[in-house]
Amino acid sequence: MASIRSQTVRTIHQQYAPVYSIGAGLTLILIGVWIGSLLFRTGYFTNVYTEALSVIATIAVLDRLSDWREERRLKLRLQREATSRDNSTALNAVDWLRAENWLTLDDGEKLLQGQKLARANLEDAYLYQGDLDGCNLYRANFKNADISQASLCDAFLNRANLAGVSAYGTDFRGAVLWDANLRNMRHIQTAIFDETTVLPDARPFRDEQGNILYDEQNRVLFNYYWTPGTDMTRFTNPDHQDFWYVDE
Repeated sequence: MASIRSQTVRTIHQQYAPVYSIGAGLTLILIGVWIGSLLFRTGYFTNVYTEALSVIATIAVLDRLSDWREERRLKLRLQREATSRDNSTALNAVDWLRAENWLTLDDGEKLLQGQKLARANLEDAYLYQGDLDGCNLYRANFKNADISQASLCDAFLNRANLAGVSAYGTDFRGAVLWDANLRNMRHIQTAIFDETTVLPDARPFRDEQGNILYDEQNRVLFNYYWTPGTDMTRFTNPDHQDFWYVDE
């Protein structure tokens, strides 16, 4: 019984060692202040009070700067890891961004918005309501991912793999789907497109010298864009009589 009690006491001391250290330090400070009050009477406590406030304010500012630096490093790391070709690394980064409220359209910060995610391996990623506006998603792998109600406005999806994704209410306005793989994309009928959405089978216009042509906003000009009459299922349904797919 005594050995158990002794072990318990040692465990408690180990767990609360930092508290004991802080308590001992505060005790020494208070003893020092008391001794000083005996030696220096006039204005002593005023000076101590002023110095204490100054020290506390300095510590608070330095602590906040340290927290800001750590948060900044974490954000940069998650942005970098979301672009990884290692699937587990990319998925963990996306899940962490969601947990920190740095991913979706409703979040105060959208850390993937406008990022370069070319060749990222986001297979099976949970990107529901994710803000991917303006992202460079060249050859990114979204196979079987959930991008429902996500925003990919003006995203560059050249040769991206969107096979089997859930695209319920996904916003593709202005997106470049040039040579993207949409095979078996689900809920395509609810996805949002407009006349600036480039279709998968589109090709860029070129001049007589073979140079790609651009519009006034420096965007590549293509020959095929979405229209209200576009049948998008010919890109998603392998059984469609006019099924189109990209050759890998």
